[in-house]
This record gives sequence, structure tokens and C-alpha cells, in this order.
Amino acid sequence: MKNHSILKIIRVIVAILIIIPLTFLFIDFAGYDLSSVYWLTKIQVTPAIMGTIAGASAGLVLLSLFVITLIGGRIYCSVICPFGIMQDIIGRISNLFKRKKKKRMRYARPNNILRYSLLGLCVILFIFGSISLISWLDPYSNFGRVAQNIVRPIYIELNNLAVIIGDWFNSSRLYFVTPHVQGFALGFSLFILVVVAVMVFMRGRLFCNTLCPVGALLSLVSRYSMFKLDFDKEKCNKCGLCEFKCKSQCIDSKQQKLDFSRCVTCYNCINTCNKGAMNYKFAWKKKTQKSKQEATANNIEVELESNSRRRFFGTALATAAAVTLAYAQKQKVRNGKVNGYTKDSPIAPPGATSIEYLKSKCTACHLCVAQCPTQVIKPAFMEYGLGGVMMPRMDYVQSFCNYECTVCSDVCPNQALQPLTIEQKKLTQIGKVYFVRRLCVVITDGTYCGACSEHCPTKAVDMVPFRDGLRIPKINQDICIGCGGCEFICPVRPFRAIYVDGNSVHQQAEMFKEEEKKDIQIDDFGF
Repeated sequence: MKNHSILKIIRVIVAILIIIPLTFLFIDFAGYDLSSVYWLTKIQVTPAIMGTIAGASAGLVLLSLFVITLIGGRIYCSVICPFGIMQDIIGRISNLFKRKKKKRMRYARPNNILRYSLLGLCVILFIFGSISLISWLDPYSNFGRVAQNIVRPIYIELNNLAVIIGDWFNSSRLYFVTPHVQGFALGFSLFILVVVAVMVFMRGRLFCNTLCPVGALLSLVSRYSMFKLDFDKEKCNKCGLCEFKCKSQCIDSKQQKLDFSRCVTCYNCINTCNKGAMNYKFAWKKKTQKSKQEATANNIEVELESNSRRRFFGTALATAAAVTLAYAQKQKVRNGKVNGYTKDSPIAPPGATSIEYLKSKCTACHLCVAQCPTQVIKPAFMEYGLGGVMMPRMDYVQSFCNYECTVCSDVCPNQALQPLTIEQKKLTQIGKVYFVRRLCVVITDGTYCGACSEHCPTKAVDMVPFRDGLRIPKINQDICIGCGGCEFICPVRPFRAIYVDGNSVHQQAEMFKEEEKKDIQIDDFGF
């Protein structure tokens, strides 16, 4: 019915209200207080699952998402999921470059074996301690990576262009910002964007109904939804308009059937039907006896799926073996041996508790990367091994960790970074300081420096007398928290004379205690 078109309008409005602030979380560089919209990241399915497993209150959110799906179908995929909304935007753009005939979609058979096998594979690998496949396929995390590594640099460059234009008109409201983009992170995100864009251009929501584990999980629930889209066979003239507009390719207008497990409830079919033959109605009715025609069609479908099972079975096993083998390889990461010293372990952000815990919970959404005020958190390449690609790590080459900042643990929706208070953060040792004496400018150049000590908030680096009136750094690893202030400021290049090596398991640092100063009594003689 035409009055049902209001459903699409509501969907679009709600989707816009979600996608805009969520995108701004990943592209903001001005340090705005965005704590009021952090909840948008916590209503995503994968973060809710990870939060529930970690023992957080995310279980209620997860239950709510399942209840919404049980009531109205996969509303999440069109309204809440930012990656799904992004695909709709790409679809709108792609339609501008298609010929009119090519805009039309056709019904496609479901590839249930592929999507449910990938879902099962994600579950199996997770049970055995690997979250890598989930992180690569998770829609929310993929959106975060695209927003952080592609949209954010473009946004910054537009800001810089505005600064140049503002200078022409003597306006100084904006300021120039240097975008920090890592090549492999940009390449990884571009690959995701291109693949998904091609899928959208060719087959609409193909990613959501073949590769996405969240889509596969919700499809299992949506089969039993209270309200479903369905044909009014008396009004339908099989014109095919609903099928042509279906982005999920789940409507067979000739047979007057709709695969609701693939439907993302975009309501395009309702909006386009000029006969009012497509309705969103209560579906919990007693099942009538199937007609011989329906039974025959179902038998054919089962038979076809059985024929393709063998082909996919080998592929699934090969994929599982490859991922498991890669994850099982305990590659010891070294950042290069130069002048006799190595960094043996990457540095996980505060709140990670350990590298293994981080790898078991983090889906590499890059929200911590985007929100870090000092931009010290960077995507990992192979520092954590193959299973930790794109997960956050600390990089002290261009910045350091703020002593009184807990933003990364505050914004993490997965509980991969446990929430820390400022007091807890100040005593959390994510790494230890090391001093390479022979590289220090005090030794090599015979000049005073002391920059490392000046930038150490815990006094783990102190300057002590050396020779010829010079002073040289002395380290105390017990009170070091691994913030990287010393490594960042060290002037020695290309390899610092002082550096931080990560703790594979975060430890508790000792509190700095100032030496007690004894009062000196002066008598009449000045002693």
C-alpha cells in the first residue's frame, strides 16, 4: 500500500541520524567532546557480542538487537549498521553511472552454504582463540577502517584547502593539519572499499548476504520474524518492479516469493509497487499445508544446494586450514636489529592488559586510532603476527602517550581495552624503558641534552653526573609506565638512544617517591 512508503522515509531519516555522528567519531581531528555519541558504537552487533563475552553490560544491547530482528527482520542492516548504510550510499552513487536497464536487479538464488559456512568458520576460529576472520569481515570494523584511513585524510585535506581559501580573505578560524596516513592501512582499507563497491555495483547487498557474519547471524533470527514482507497474490500482476528495486535480490516476482532471511527491510519494494501488492504484515500465523508446486520448488532448491556443497566444502576446509595455520604461527616480531639492540615486543595500548587479550577481543575498528588526542596509536602490520593485522599499537616515532589521558580505553566498544581511571592509567606499565648508552649524544658528541628526562612524567629517566660537568640519563624501569615520551623526544636518528619495549602482559609500575630531604641546621659559624 502506498501509505506504507512512510516506512522507507523513517528508515532513511534514522539511518542518516546514525551515520553522520558515527562517521564524525572517526574523522574528527579537532578534539571535540563526542562522548555523547559513543553509544552508537556499542549498539553494533560484533562489539555487543565482544562486550558480552568480556562480562560487560553489552548483553542487554545484544538481546535488544536480536529482539528487534525477531520483531521486524533485519532492520539493523539498513538502519543501524554503518557499513550497510555506506553500501546504500555507494548504490545511490553507482546508479548515476548505470544505464537505465542496468539499474534493475534480478532475483538471485541464496548462497546459504557460503554465508553459513563463513559464520561457522568464524565461530570455530573464535573458540580456538583467533578473531582475525571476524575482524576482516565485521561490517562495523570495516566501516571504521574505511572512515579512519580514507575519509578522514580527505576530510583533513578539505580542511587544509579551506585554510588556504580563508587566508585569501584574511580569515583564520581554521588551522592547517598534517594527515598521518600509513601506506599499508590505506591500501587495506582501499581494497575493502573497492571490493564492496564492486559488489554493490554488480549485485547490491551481495556482501551482506554472502560474506558478512553479522548478516548471516541475523538471517537465522529473521526467518522467524513477527512481521515480514510478503505478496498479496490477488493484487500482484507480476510486473517485476519490486524485484528490480530489491537491493538484496531476494524477491522472485514470477513465483511471488520473497526470501526474508536475505531481506534488509529497506522497504524499496513497498515504495515502488503501484498496486499495493507488497505488504509488511504480521507473519506469526498457523502454517497452511504447502501446495505441491511449493513443495516441488523447495525440493529442487535443496537438491541444488546439495550439489554445490561438495564444491564449497573443499574451499571452506582450505580456508580454515590456512587461517588456523597462520594464526598458530608464533612469529616473534622484531623491529630491526641496529647497533646491537632489538625491540622484542610491540606495545599494546593502555587497558589491553596483554597482547593475547587484545588479539582475542579487538576487531580493529580503529576508533581508538581516530580518537587518540596525540595520534600515538597506529594500526599494526605484522607486529602482532598475521592474527593481529590492523590492530592498534603504540608508535613513538611521531608522538607519545599523554600521561593523563584515557580516551582509547573510554571509547573502545569491544572491551578490548578495559576502562581505566586516570589513577590506574598512571600506574599501568605497558612497556619498559631501555637506554643505549653508546648512542647518546652525551657520549657521541660530548654535549648536554637531558630531553628524555625532561619529558618523563614518572621520573623513570633521571640525569646523573657523568664527566666534565656533563650529566647522563639513568633509568629506573620499576617506575616506568612506557608512555614513550623519552623515545619520542630523543634527538638521535634514525634509531633513538632511549626507547620503550613493550610488555606482552601489562604490569603494575611502582609509584615514584621523592627522596626525603633532611633539614640542615646552620649554627653561628655557617655550618
